[in-house]
Amino acid sequence: ILFATASDINGYIPTHDTVFSTGDGNPATDRTKRIFNDAVGIAAARNTEPGLQQIYLRSGTGETLWDVSAPIYVNGKHWGTFRVGVQLAQSQLRVQAATLRAVILSSILLAIVVVFAWLFGSYITNPIERLTKASQETASGNLETHIDIPDRDEITMLAKAFNTMTTRLREVLLSLEQRVAARTRNLELAAEVGRTVSQVRDLDVMLKDACELILKEFNLYYVQVYLTDPSQTTLRLEAGTGAVAEQLLERGHSLPLNTGSINGRAAVEKHSVLISDTTQSSTFRQNPLLPDTRGEIAVPLIVANKVVGVLDMQSSLLGALTQEILPAFEALAGQLAIAIQNANLLAEAEQARAEVEAQARHLVREGWIEYLDAIHKPEETGFVFEQNKISALTEDEAIKENSLVAPISVTGETLGNLVVEMSGQSHGVRTAELVNTIALQMAQRIESLRLLESTERYRAEAEEATRRLTRTGWNSYMENANESLSYFYDLKEVHPHDGKGQDESALSVPLKVHNEILGRLAIQGLDANDHESLELANAVAERLGAHIESLRQFDQTQSALSQSEKLFEASGRLAQATNLQELVDTAVSTLKIPEINRAIMVTFNYGPTGSLDGMDVIANWWNGIGHEATAVGTHYPLEVIRVMPMFISPTPVFFNDTLNDERVDSTTMQLVKRLNLRAVAALPLLSGTHQIGSLILEAEEVHNFTQDETRLYIALAPQITTVLENRRQFERAQKQAEREAMLNVINQKIQGATSVEAVLQIAARELGHALGAPMTIAQLSMKDRSS
Repeated sequence: ILFATASDINGYIPTHDTVFSTGDGNPATDRTKRIFNDAVGIAAARNTEPGLQQIYLRSGTGETLWDVSAPIYVNGKHWGTFRVGVQLAQSQLRVQAATLRAVILSSILLAIVVVFAWLFGSYITNPIERLTKASQETASGNLETHIDIPDRDEITMLAKAFNTMTTRLREVLLSLEQRVAARTRNLELAAEVGRTVSQVRDLDVMLKDACELILKEFNLYYVQVYLTDPSQTTLRLEAGTGAVAEQLLERGHSLPLNTGSINGRAAVEKHSVLISDTTQSSTFRQNPLLPDTRGEIAVPLIVANKVVGVLDMQSSLLGALTQEILPAFEALAGQLAIAIQNANLLAEAEQARAEVEAQARHLVREGWIEYLDAIHKPEETGFVFEQNKISALTEDEAIKENSLVAPISVTGETLGNLVVEMSGQSHGVRTAELVNTIALQMAQRIESLRLLESTERYRAEAEEATRRLTRTGWNSYMENANESLSYFYDLKEVHPHDGKGQDESALSVPLKVHNEILGRLAIQGLDANDHESLELANAVAERLGAHIESLRQFDQTQSALSQSEKLFEASGRLAQATNLQELVDTAVSTLKIPEINRAIMVTFNYGPTGSLDGMDVIANWWNGIGHEATAVGTHYPLEVIRVMPMFISPTPVFFNDTLNDERVDSTTMQLVKRLNLRAVAALPLLSGTHQIGSLILEAEEVHNFTQDETRLYIALAPQITTVLENRRQFERAQKQAEREAMLNVINQKIQGATSVEAVLQIAARELGHALGAPMTIAQLSMKDRSS
């Protein structure tokens, strides 16, 4: 490649897009022209002046020479020339030599590759392909596949490992199939046993059959079932197999519900306990009745997380009971637990049904006994149809041999019989069904009629009770009323009426409340034939009765409310009383009876046998008028108490006027007159059923105790008793505390003594001071007095 100035260039000047082409077919020339064209293209691409590319071509002498040149411009300035010269002959020789060398080298390389490929296929690829094929067959499930490969190092080892793997896989799969088959069989047996025992209803029979089936199906030595007692502290043997179970059941065999035994441990820990080899177990305890036990499983019977029992299974074969068979026994235990629960529920339901039926029969019998009470209905009744007529059954007739007898029963309770005499004729099935059907229909009908009549009877009794309560309520209301309850109207105004001087010609309409006549509404000048006026008067009387009943109930409600408020206030004051005097004062002031001028509270003294020995006055109250109240501390011996039975009455006693009361005898009358007792109220103070005293109110004037006063006074009794009892308990506790304190002081002084003489002196002195005794002796003596 030569670079020269523009003056050295001559020859043909083509345009910039001219390309060389020759017709001689020389590849070297063609290659040179292609290179040149590429070079021209590069130069033209880098030339910034378009249209300035020029190409010069010339031929030398002697040999063919291609001299190709092109001017080079930079930024519009001619800088130099790009020139290429090629000798065609030398180029051709060099190209041919290079081509030959390339062909030879390529042939050698190709031969080497072919040989290597053959060796790789023979020694490596083929064994691997065989291994791959064998692996695919093994993966598809053919575990009998085996590979035979000559000893060729690593590939042979790989083949041996593959053969070993397939052998082990065959062994493992065979073992798994056997284990699965055994487990499937055990589960099927467990399911079959569960289905069998679930069909039995009675619990004892079901458990016995379950033990026998488990023993037979699983080829065991002994099977037993324990159930927990209601207290959940004991496992009680309920069923077992063979003579061993019979002996244990006769003994009433049971186990404590703790971990001291296999079955107790299974119940406490709520999981199965397995002993495969009893000779190697430290927790197994041999039963002398079962000397051949070599394995044992205890499975808890659990329902809703509650242990209801334990299923215990024993085998005489060593290693027969393992973890493999445990799932089957646990599944069986679950079914057995549910069957036990179902049996218990069924038994409870049967018991409940029997109790309901027994109660229903009892109610029916009681109802019929009450219905046939010999007052409203005769105790026995019956009728007989004979000779085409009905007559009452006078006595029980003997039932003849050829008679149909159908019981007349309601809810299983037989009330009588329906007897049909067949007169020597043989009766068929249809005849018996007809008689039984008629008896059933009779029972249903007479029970309905009895219920209806009993309801009517109860309704009448309820109405009578309502009338009686109304009459009692109005009597009490009339007694407490302070004004007349009779009025009349003189066409100008309403005046109280004393009930005297009533015109007999007046039409009288009754005032009723709950069909109880409380009074009358008399109307003068009313014609009895004037139906409209009479109907109006009756309507007014009816509404008047209902309204005055409502007013009476309202007044009684207000009175009860007032008493409740008084009682509540009195309870608070009684609870705050600081001493017994204040307690009595509170009780008297609560009643607010002006005639009461004194009161006393007494307590009873009982002997060792519980009999009354006397009574003491512990508190009193006096308003300063009349005789003073009995002094506190007064003791009444039994002889005096006997002449005052009113003071020791276990029920409240009220005397409105003792001088005119039949209950006061002559002996008591003397005491009444001496103390001027006219009105007396004695309230017993009861602690439970034991009377501890009485609160007695006394008046020197006659007083009619109203129902409100008596109810309030009686209602105060529990409050007063409680305060009195608390007071007595406090005093006893205080005395006990003082005694304990005194003993502690004496004991401390005795313990501080340093000699026997000092101990005797201290004991005599301190005990004498404590008891207030005039003389106390503390003495030691070993002398025999008999000598």
